[in-house]
Amino acid sequence: MKREDKAQLKMRRPLCVSELTDEKEYIGHVLKYDEEKECLFLTMDIQDIGVLSLDALYECEIQSEDTLTKCVGIIEERYCGKWGMTIKLVIKNGFYKINIK
Repeated sequence: MKREDKAQLKMRRPLCVSELTDEKEYIGHVLKYDEEKECLFLTMDIQDIGVLSLDALYECEIQSEDTLTKCVGIIEERYCGKWGMTIKLVIKNGFYKINIK
């Protein structure tokens, strides 16, 4: 996975029983991956970053040239930075690679 790889984010399930599951898929790009802290920073192609819940488990698919990489995590931070709408996704169970060629 490298910077600017396309990422697709989808809610797997809410962590709070009162919250509804969001069925939408959100598109973004990899900003960086912090291997030591096991977190992924993504710039999102949306106007309102507040639609992404801090109380939900998300699945992220990262598309590179010949590999699809999946992970599951929780959004720890969401903010508007110098690269745009950015989230910090804390990875829970590592990455799963799928060869697509």
